[in-house]
Amino acid sequence: MSEVRVAPPIAPGSYPYAWLFFAVWVAVLLLQIVALAIAFGRRRRARAGARPSLKLQVAAGVALLVLFAVGAAAVHAARNISMEAFALRRAPWDAGFGIVAQVNAFPAVTGRCLIAALLWIPGLWLTMDARCRAGVGRRLPLAAIAWLGLLPAVAGVWRWSATLADAFRASINVPFAEHHAILERGAALARTRLEHFARAASWAIVALAVVAAIAIVAGYARRRAPARPVAAGSPRMALLASGIAFALAGVLFVVARPMRAENRLPWLPAQQDDYRWFDTTTPELVGADAITGGPLVHVWPIAGDAAGAVFELDGHEVAADSLVDRLWRTRQEFAQRHPGEEFDGVVVAVVNRAAPYRAVVSMLRAAHDAGYAHPLFAFTRYEFADRPLFGRLRRPRASATRATLIDATDVMFADSPLGGETGTLVPLADFASYDALAGRLVELRRVGEPVVLDLAHLR
Repeated sequence: MSEVRVAPPIAPGSYPYAWLFFAVWVAVLLLQIVALAIAFGRRRRARAGARPSLKLQVAAGVALLVLFAVGAAAVHAARNISMEAFALRRAPWDAGFGIVAQVNAFPAVTGRCLIAALLWIPGLWLTMDARCRAGVGRRLPLAAIAWLGLLPAVAGVWRWSATLADAFRASINVPFAEHHAILERGAALARTRLEHFARAASWAIVALAVVAAIAIVAGYARRRAPARPVAAGSPRMALLASGIAFALAGVLFVVARPMRAENRLPWLPAQQDDYRWFDTTTPELVGADAITGGPLVHVWPIAGDAAGAVFELDGHEVAADSLVDRLWRTRQEFAQRHPGEEFDGVVVAVVNRAAPYRAVVSMLRAAHDAGYAHPLFAFTRYEFADRPLFGRLRRPRASATRATLIDATDVMFADSPLGGETGTLVPLADFASYDALAGRLVELRRVGEPVVLDLAHLR
């Protein structure tokens, strides 16, 4: 998996469209600085009868929205990379890049957007204050302080990203099962922390909105009091602006409902499938056995050659007559790397449904002769999940059917038709295609019956 680098707000970062977002951010930042400087000058020179324009601040606000949109697109692109990789529409290793890209993108995007927003708000306030001093407008509505309640959520995003980054770093160079356990614990901790910050942001927004509402009502009451002179101008505009702000907050609350539902709905349990097991050209079956590892043998047909097949062992092409030697060498290497550990004789077979049957039998005979008497026939299926926000998602899952191989020698030495094994005998000679054989194996394993494959008497 790619190295996780949480980019600070001033660095381009490592995620899709990072340089585009960085360039837009620099341009927007310059615009905000210019707008703030002009607003400051206008406020110092404010006088009755002058009409400081809001056009520059409106343009700066629109630019800020453009920045938010580009940042959201960058995060969305990173998420799409992961989803497409999980659905096998991209290379499987792209899933790791997409996940890491999201961890990098969230803090960088939110940090830069926060910097730009913090520059725009005082510029808008200074401009509106200058217009108020000139007698042609009012100050920034007090209800705007409710938006400060989003700051805990931004801090939560940064904390979430840092927690995940720590988990990724801790999972480097650890065994496969432990790697997933570390990532799951890190993801759970990051989610919990993010929920705490999000909850704090919700309460902060409500508290600030209540404070603003009380202050507005109290100010309105003071203006209407007979003992005090009525301020120039009508308070209706302030009330209208505050009402619009509250209405916008309500709209955002409604729009955020799918996201809240998305966050509350648990995700499917994390899978520990090796992407090398995935192959959608296998028979469309669901095996009853889990894949526990072992050497990986692929068998594919050759286009235009009905009897030809390609064999691969652990990602390297192997000639048919050399497969048994290569498997035997793999077994010897296992014994050297794991002295004293019992050899389980398991080999994972990923076979194209259209592979020539004789090639499949040849592969099984080579596995048996090399001591790999327990093949796991791997199948790939898609698992679907309907999400409130993301819609229907799919991810591949690997399953397998376990069998035991015997031949005439095993039968002779054990003086048993099953070669000393237990289960249902399935002669390979009874089938003409791998698709038919796989269907029979799955049928037996689904009822819990062990399968013994007889390599003898092949036609």
